[in-house]
Amino acid sequence: MSLFRRLPFPSRAALRVALLCCLAFPGAAWANDAAGENSGTRPPSPESRMAGRRFTATRAFAGDVTRDDAAIVAETAARETAMRSVARSLVSLPSVRVAGMLAPSSLKPPNLLALAHATVETPVILVSGSRRDSTVTVTVAVSEPGNGPPLEARIREILIRPERLELYEKTILRETSLVAGFDALIPTPASGKNGRDAEARALEIVGEIKALRIYKEQISRYDGIWKNPAELRETMLRALALAPGSALARNALGDASLQLGRSQEAFEAQTLALRADPRFARAYHSRGAAALALGHLSTAAADFSEAIRLAPRTAAYYRDRGMARHLLGETAAMCGDLHTACSLGDCGKYQWAVTNGFCAQSTDP
Repeated sequence: MSLFRRLPFPSRAALRVALLCCLAFPGAAWANDAAGENSGTRPPSPESRMAGRRFTATRAFAGDVTRDDAAIVAETAARETAMRSVARSLVSLPSVRVAGMLAPSSLKPPNLLALAHATVETPVILVSGSRRDSTVTVTVAVSEPGNGPPLEARIREILIRPERLELYEKTILRETSLVAGFDALIPTPASGKNGRDAEARALEIVGEIKALRIYKEQISRYDGIWKNPAELRETMLRALALAPGSALARNALGDASLQLGRSQEAFEAQTLALRADPRFARAYHSRGAAALALGHLSTAAADFSEAIRLAPRTAAYYRDRGMARHLLGETAAMCGDLHTACSLGDCGKYQWAVTNGFCAQSTDP
């Protein structure tokens, strides 16, 4: 007979509770270590403190909105809750502190949710449903990528690529908005004009969430330019078949097209991205780059200016407007833009302008 079975029933019950608590709250053991209760043991890594945490979300479905559709929204909602928990843990890590997360910094602090999405995985571990009330529940668990570098290394790698973090942040904000939109529509009456209209809109939301998943899988391939633009273009066309109005997918399609030399196609894709999201600074910048490639200098400068108005702390926007103004013969305005870009951390073009005598060295920050 095992030691467990030889214990009196109350002791067995207490042991079960203790074991369940350790499984459900893996951080509890680390809390005891930190308090000195388990002195002599090695503190667990950040991954082990977060790994295994489970998060659940439930969504209803009705009419044309199927169980699988609702499961996609529930999974997105559960993952969002998981990432908020991960973000709260990230603030204690040294590399995140150095990046200015907890203290004033001259650098724009990265969005913690974006950092969580970029460095931690949350696979689905359980999908269950209730026929009685037409709901589906999805559970995800926090895990670290298999065969990858440790969490701190992944964080350091992403922190030196703020443009990639911005793509994650934009995606997360859109996903959050879509989930809220779905929740406002479902459950709705399955009959009548209003119910059918709501279901149609809910299905559009599900389609865009699917498209954003495809898009998010590509973000790790972005380093100022997209790796393998031909593959990205085909992938974004698949995403847009699910959600023709996705501003992010249109923007990525336009970027890929421009890298492939399809400048007019790129310009048109960015125009559609801006039609979907008129406050999308990155799309204005991308359309400006396409206009520049087409030789439409004034249009390019105007688009860069709008990007700057919407995101005034982005060095690349000033740099590229400066180069457009250079081609327009507006030397003084060019020097001002390149000087500002340098003050924001991008000095390459400014140094080129000074070296070639376009701008006076005295304006160097």
